[in-house]
Amino acid sequence: MNDLTAQVNEAIFCPLCDTKGLFVYKGLQGKLLSVPGSWDLLECANELCGLAWLFPRPTGGAIKRLYETYYTHGGAVDPRQRFDIGHRRKSISSQLRRWLRIDVARENAELMYLDKAPPGRLLDVGCGDGGRLAKFAAKGWDVEGIDVDEAAIKHARAETGLKFTVGSLETLSLPEGSYDAVVMNHVLEHVECPLDYLKESRRLIAPGGYLVVRVPNFNSRGRDFFKDFWIGIDAPRHFFHFSSASLRRMAAALGMGNAQVFPVNTSAEIMFTSSFMLRRNIPVNSPSSLGMAPRILSLFWQVLSGVDLHINPDKGEECVLIWRAP
Repeated sequence: MNDLTAQVNEAIFCPLCDTKGLFVYKGLQGKLLSVPGSWDLLECANELCGLAWLFPRPTGGAIKRLYETYYTHGGAVDPRQRFDIGHRRKSISSQLRRWLRIDVARENAELMYLDKAPPGRLLDVGCGDGGRLAKFAAKGWDVEGIDVDEAAIKHARAETGLKFTVGSLETLSLPEGSYDAVVMNHVLEHVECPLDYLKESRRLIAPGGYLVVRVPNFNSRGRDFFKDFWIGIDAPRHFFHFSSASLRRMAAALGMGNAQVFPVNTSAEIMFTSSFMLRRNIPVNSPSSLGMAPRILSLFWQVLSGVDLHINPDKGEECVLIWRAP
């Protein structure tokens, strides 16, 4: 009974601000790379916070099993994988992406908005198959990646020859102030204690260095439209869901009140396509099976979301946090 009470308390109160949470979804299924079971999702009632969380959260060995068929292994297809920029270059959609500078925006996002920063020592937390680190290395950065996924790290080492370590920030005890940049791309939503993760990341950054975090935006227009089929839900792998408000609150709690936090719509087309496939029960690891009409519709969504973001600044598909150490 005591354990049950603890679980109920954990579900009801926001782990960030201790405000009572409200149920957003009940009985969520693992729609992406299917996981048996069902989960609930709650959102903090405090509008200045807005953190959302999964209940109950997998723990211990169960977490490792969630990633046995995950796309970070290198053999599977990332459900957020962009249309290859070099593919179908003569198509109207490719021409439109270039004309709207969508491809440029995606490349900047892939480099975690550090394209103008001078190269230094960089740590990619949750590096997956190492593709991003290879791009940083090509720009002159001294790179290192860590990930809890042994299969992903094995693939990354074989493909890139760069330095990778199996583990997490909590277990590796890395030297303080040893990196000029620490980046996390779609990682914070996977960890059991995001605030501690950010705190440890901040500790690793040298004076003048950068912390850059990208997460799905729980307040996005895509979730408004697709509901629990939105790709950013990804139950039960995503333990927490963030908005600009919750990221700002976390940054302020850690003494990073000067952090830039802003939504972006760079991945709107990709997340629309993936969410569409989930709703239509099309395997996300078979993007080639998607017809032309949904592809055009997703590009139309990308354009509209850019307009919408100017009118409704909190409605981007992702949120970005950038903090520079004093």
